[in-house]
Amino acid sequence: MIISDKYNFILVLPPRTASRSMSSALHRFADKKHGISEFHPRLKQITWDYSNYFTAGFVRNPVDRIMSLFLKERKKKMKHLTFLEFLEIWRGKLSNSSKWQLHKFLKGVDHIYHYENLPDSWNQFCADVGLNKISLPHIGLSKKRSEFEEHVTEEALNIIFEIFEKDIELFNFKIGVSDES
Repeated sequence: MIISDKYNFILVLPPRTASRSMSSALHRFADKKHGISEFHPRLKQITWDYSNYFTAGFVRNPVDRIMSLFLKERKKKMKHLTFLEFLEIWRGKLSNSSKWQLHKFLKGVDHIYHYENLPDSWNQFCADVGLNKISLPHIGLSKKRSEFEEHVTEEALNIIFEIFEKDIELFNFKIGVSDES
């Protein structure tokens, strides 16, 4: 989470939505005095009145977001797993954790931007909070959908839809193999 008193905004950073890149780009505007040290906190963890702040967050298509998580985990310790096996193992965690359910993670956030058009969304966010265009570094860049499409089966899509149905409807995501981001 980035809180800027000078620019009067709070940017909530869900995992796997370019959060490290945004944090890096905005760190010089962040106020450390608020004492929130967790990297992915939610608005509900703020104990002071932030009603005058511009609150924002970025969302990302669940297929791309969870594939990004899968590729990260597979690199670290799950090299032998298929995407479908990964989904089965993580299903409970993905279903029940507010860290992965965007409608829970971003509860109370007034302005939502989409990762799928990141350059335009990022520029719009910067304009909305009164920052000159700030370049967004590429930290932990995920692969393009076309590079991992072979992992995404119809069965995997059904599981993702089941887990993220509320996010898909609320944020108007299109779920399907050909939904290139």
